[in-house]
Amino acid sequence: MTTVRSWSSALRRSSVPADNVLDLQERLRTPVDLLQWSSHQDLELTEAVLPAALSAAETVLLVHAGEVRVALDRRTVRGHVLASSARRHLADPVLGLPSEGNPVLGLDAPEVSPWLERWQPVSVVGLPLSVDGDNHGALLAVCYERSCDSDALQTLRSCAERAALRLALRAARDDLTMTAMALDAAPLPSIGLDAGGRIRVWNEAAERTYDLPASEVVGRHLSDMVHTQAVTDDLAWQESTNRPITPVQVTTVEGGGKIGISFADRSPELLAADELAQQQSLSVMLLESVPGRACVLDSDGIVVATNEAFATQGPLGRGRRSTMPPGSDYLAWIAGVDETLHRQLLDVLDGDLAGMCEEIESTYRRRPQWTELHATSAPGPDAAALVLHIDITARKETELDLEHKATHDPLTGLPNRVLLVDRLTHALARAARSHSNVGILYCDLDRFKEVNTQFGHTGGDQLLIQIGKRLRQVCRTSDTVARVSGDEFVLLLEDVSSPAEMEEVAGRVLVSLAVPIELDEGVAHVGASIGLVFTPGIPRAGMGSIQRLVREVDAAMYAAKDAGRDQFAWFSPEMLETQQARPNFLEAMARRFLNR
Repeated sequence: MTTVRSWSSALRRSSVPADNVLDLQERLRTPVDLLQWSSHQDLELTEAVLPAALSAAETVLLVHAGEVRVALDRRTVRGHVLASSARRHLADPVLGLPSEGNPVLGLDAPEVSPWLERWQPVSVVGLPLSVDGDNHGALLAVCYERSCDSDALQTLRSCAERAALRLALRAARDDLTMTAMALDAAPLPSIGLDAGGRIRVWNEAAERTYDLPASEVVGRHLSDMVHTQAVTDDLAWQESTNRPITPVQVTTVEGGGKIGISFADRSPELLAADELAQQQSLSVMLLESVPGRACVLDSDGIVVATNEAFATQGPLGRGRRSTMPPGSDYLAWIAGVDETLHRQLLDVLDGDLAGMCEEIESTYRRRPQWTELHATSAPGPDAAALVLHIDITARKETELDLEHKATHDPLTGLPNRVLLVDRLTHALARAARSHSNVGILYCDLDRFKEVNTQFGHTGGDQLLIQIGKRLRQVCRTSDTVARVSGDEFVLLLEDVSSPAEMEEVAGRVLVSLAVPIELDEGVAHVGASIGLVFTPGIPRAGMGSIQRLVREVDAAMYAAKDAGRDQFAWFSPEMLETQQARPNFLEAMARRFLNR
C-alpha cells in the first residue's frame, strides 16, 4: 500500500497562517455541534465536504498538490494544534493510503507520529481524490471516539468524490485557460470557426497579421474578412483588406461541426523554416507509423526520439514506470538485459553491423513475456540507429502450445513417443560423453482390457491418468515417463549406476500399480509386465541403434508377460527368436528418425 511519506517534502512547508482560521458556520450553515473550527486555504473544497465530512469523522484533512488545503475539526483546541503542526507531523506518519480495498488505515504503535499519539485516534481513513484514474490528492479522516462504520465510510467516500470532481473541474478550467494562452502565444494566425463558418476564435497572431482586432471579426463570416483561394489541399493564396496577396500554408482541424484553421506564411523568407518544420513533422509521422515501440538512438546510445507506444509503455511494454524518455541511456539499459545484445547494438551504432534482430525473454507479473528487438543502422547528424520492440508473446505462446501438443500425450500430459525418441537419443549421447549408462523400462499394463470392459472408455481414461501420476512418483525428476500407446508406458532412466538400481525402480513400479485405483464407477485392479534394458552410451545413436533397443526392451516385456505377468524381465538375446513383433510402435519410432 502507498503511504503518505511521498508527500513529505511538500508537507514540511510553513503551517497555515492565523488569518486563514475562519468560522464557516454561518456561511456554510453547518450545525454548531459538528463544526467548531476550520482552517482552510481552499473555500471551494471546503464547501464540497461540509457538513457531511464532519458527521462521519472528528477530523478531516484534504491534501492536494502536496499541501493541506482544508483542515476541519469538531474541537477548537485540537483544530488549532492540527493547523500549526499538520505539515510537520504528516511529513513522516505511519499511515498507508491504499489505492483499492479497505481504506481504513493501520497504525504502527512504535512509530506513531506525535500528533496521532497525542490525540489517540481509534481509526484513520484514507481515500484518494481520483477521477477517471487521475489522482488529485487525498482525503484523510480521523475518528477519536469510535471506529469508522460503513455508513460513515460511505459518507466520506461521497465527500472524496465531490472534492475530486471539484479538483477535476478546476484542472479542466486551467487546461482551457492554458490552451487559450498557448493559442495566443502561437506565432501563426489561428482561427476557430463554428459550423456556419463564423469566426469564434481569433488569436493575437491573426490580429497582427491581418491588422484586425478580434472585437471586429468575431461573429462574422471568415470570407467577409479574408479571401482565400486554394491552390492545393494545403496551399492557398490569401488576400485581406490590410494585407497583400500572400502564399499561405493552410492547416485545418475539424471536430463536432467546428473547424480550426491555421495559416502559415509561405513567403520566401519563411520558406526554409517551414520546410524544416515539415521534415520534422514527417519524421514524427514516420516514427509513429512503424510497428511496435520505436526509439531513435544517437551514436552514444542515448534516446533522442520515440513514438507514442515507446513513450507510454517502455521498451518491454510494461507501462509508464519503465519508460525511457529522450535523454535516457539505452545502451546502459540493454547491457543490464543481455551483454550479447549490448555488444551487437554497439556494432550497429558504430556502423560495423547493418542491423540485428534478437528475442528478449523476460517475466512480467509472473508470466513469461517475449519481445523481438530490431535495430537498424541509420547514420545521420542526429541519429545512429532505429530500434523497434515488438511484442511477440502471443506468437511464442502459440508456438510453445503447438510444440507441447506435438510432443505430449493429450490424456496424461506425459511425453509421447516423439519426445521419448528425442530424449533417448540425447540421453545416449550424454551417457557416451560421461561414460555412464542408460536404463529403459517398458511397461505394459495387465488386465487393462478388463477395466475398459467393466468401466467403459471413460473409466479406462481415468485409470491411465492415475497410472501416469504413479509412474512419475516412483521416478526421479530427471527421468522421463512417456506414454507410447494405449496402455504402454516407457521409463527412461539416465545416469544409472547398475542393473540393481533399475530393478529397484521396477520393483517400485510393481508395488505402486498393485494398489487398487479408485475410479468414478468403482475400483480397478491392474498390474504391469516390465521389460528392462541396461545399455552404455552411444555417441551418435541413429535409427538402427534406437530400433535395436526398442526391439530388445519389447522382447523383455513380452517375456515378463509370458512368465505370468506382474513382474519384470531382463532382455537376453534368445528372446529375439520368439519376439512377438508389433510393427505399429517400432515402425513409428523408425519413421521419427527418418523424418528428423
